[in-house]
Amino acid sequence: MAAPLIRWSGTAPEILGLWRLLGASLIMLPLVIHQKEVFKLLRRPSWESLWIFASAFFFFFHQWTYSLAAQNTKITHCMILFATNPLFASAGAVYFFKEKLSWRWSVAYFLSFLGVFLLVKQDIDINHSSTAGNVYAILAAVFYAAYVLTGKKARLTVNNIPYSFFVYFLTGVGFLIVSISRHSSLLPTHTYSWWAIAGTILIPTFLGHLLFAYLMKRMDLNIMTCGKLMEPPISSIPAFFIFQELPDASTYQAFILTAVGVLILFLPRIKTSRA
Repeated sequence: MAAPLIRWSGTAPEILGLWRLLGASLIMLPLVIHQKEVFKLLRRPSWESLWIFASAFFFFFHQWTYSLAAQNTKITHCMILFATNPLFASAGAVYFFKEKLSWRWSVAYFLSFLGVFLLVKQDIDINHSSTAGNVYAILAAVFYAAYVLTGKKARLTVNNIPYSFFVYFLTGVGFLIVSISRHSSLLPTHTYSWWAIAGTILIPTFLGHLLFAYLMKRMDLNIMTCGKLMEPPISSIPAFFIFQELPDASTYQAFILTAVGVLILFLPRIKTSRA
C-alpha cells in the first residue's frame, strides 16, 4: 500500500518522509523509553550503533527514491521494478558474507532483467517522466537491499524497538534537513495529505517495515525478501480503483519473468527452510 498512498498524498517526497518517519518515531517514543535499551546505546556507542546509522542512511535514500518512483511512473511498474531488490540483496550477501555464486544466478538475473526491459522499453525517453520514475524504482530496490543487509547486522545484537526507532528518527531528521533546504513550507500540500501520511505510518511503516525488522532475527532474509513479490499484484488493486491504472500485457510479462527469476534463485533455500 505504500506506493498508492504516496501517490494519493500529492505531497513532495521530502515533506511526506519528514512527517511519516518523525511521526512514526514519536508514536514509538513511549515504548522506547519504557524499554530503556535506547539509553544504553546512547551511553555506549559501539559497532551496533554504526550498523544502525548505516541502515538509517540506506533507508533514507530508499524512502526518497521510492517516493519519487511512486509519483513519476505507474504503480505496477514501480512495484515490479522494486521487486528486483532480492537480487541486489543476494549480490550484497556474496560480497559481505562470502556466499558462493551458482548457475541459478545467471538464470535469475537474465529472466528478471529481461522482465525489467520489457516493462520499461516503451518509456525509454529522456523527456518522459516515466523514465525517471523507473530509474528511481530500481535505485529504491538497490538502497532497500543495502538497508536490509545492514539492518540484519544491527538486529543480531539490537532489539527491534530501539533499532526501528533510531532508523525512523534518523531518516525523519534527514528528510527535515532536505525539506528545509528545498521547500518554503514544511506542511503537506492538501488537507487529505494528512490522511495519506497517517496511512503510510500505520500500514507500510508499522505493519510493514517494523514487522519486517522484527522478523530479521527470526527468519531467512532471502525468503522474506522473496515474499515481497506479493506486492505488485496487491498494489495493482488500489492503483486500478484510485488512479484507473490498468495493467497491460508487458506488465504481466514483466511480473512473471521477475517472479520466476527470483524464485529460481531462492527455491533451494525455501525448501531447506520449510524442512
